[in-house]
Amino acid sequence: MTSLGAVGLYIFPDKNNILLYFQYFFIIISILLFFIIVIKNGNKYFDNKFVSMILTFNLLLIGIVFITIYLKENNLLNKFQEYYLAYIIEAMVLSFFGYIAPKIPFNRYIGLRLPWTVVDESTWIYSHRVCRKITIPLLSVSTIMFLIAHLVFKNLHYMYNIGVGLILLYVFIPGISSLLYYKKLYKC
Repeated sequence: MTSLGAVGLYIFPDKNNILLYFQYFFIIISILLFFIIVIKNGNKYFDNKFVSMILTFNLLLIGIVFITIYLKENNLLNKFQEYYLAYIIEAMVLSFFGYIAPKIPFNRYIGLRLPWTVVDESTWIYSHRVCRKITIPLLSVSTIMFLIAHLVFKNLHYMYNIGVGLILLYVFIPGISSLLYYKKLYKC
């Protein structure tokens, strides 16, 4: 949820301040919900190292969010800089998720939660390994495309589409591959 709230900065970069504040509120509430779930379930799913790693990343994300608020409200960013900052946040979130994905234990709270991944642990593990494998190639290709969209075409619309496409592919590829894995596993 936190990651989606941060990526929302990219999806809606030109919207009014009310939507912007709603996204920041969403990020902070999702972090609080994560810790309520951890406290409620104790160490049933998550060990202390995993929790502290997620907390550290989310605190960094909140810091970046508040810096972004300051920069946007004081008009210290032009449109290209705004899109670059949003893309960097998106890349950070996807990189972090790609790194921790295989380490996320089978649970119903955190991770790639699709109907077929939350009912079968082996499908869960498979889908999260796919997330890790596609992170670097997807980020590399999309970063090159993002730079070309800016440096060659100087087109914000292309930059926006590349960022949104990256998110969609990042969910679509492991989602479809894990569905095929699940169907093969259970011969559906």
